[in-house]
Amino acid sequence: MIECVRKTASAILLAALSGAACAAASFPALDRPAVQVKAPERQVLLAAAQAGTRVVAVGERGLVVLSDDAGASWRQARAVPVSTTLTAVSFRSAQLGWAVGHGGVVLHTRDGGDTWTRQADGASLARARCRPQNRRCARRPAVTRRSGR
Repeated sequence: MIECVRKTASAILLAALSGAACAAASFPALDRPAVQVKAPERQVLLAAAQAGTRVVAVGERGLVVLSDDAGASWRQARAVPVSTTLTAVSFRSAQLGWAVGHGGVVLHTRDGGDTWTRQADGASLARARCRPQNRRCARRPAVTRRSGR
């Protein structure tokens, strides 16, 4: 389980720092909460994870759906602060979980997926990396490739 959390954390950082920062600067879906839909189980879902006995699935437009009966019925999460596509979800325990998606978004839940808060997105990570006090960002030399010949 810890290895899964580590892999997810690595994927989060890689996605957030690899170009998502530029796209997130003008990405209005980061500022729009997920829309409530009538049949959440019939929407496009891209990933799922176990949160105790609950199944939590994520997908397009910030959709997070929950099932407490092994998938027999589904309901939508009460609060998701973004409407970007969510591509991965992972839980450390029945209550504590993270979801990541387009625009470098990182969401966090402490209640098994009912409500989510934004921990970061590509734009906020880029701002944090390039603050004036972070001199490495301003002085970083261009990367050059050396030929092995």
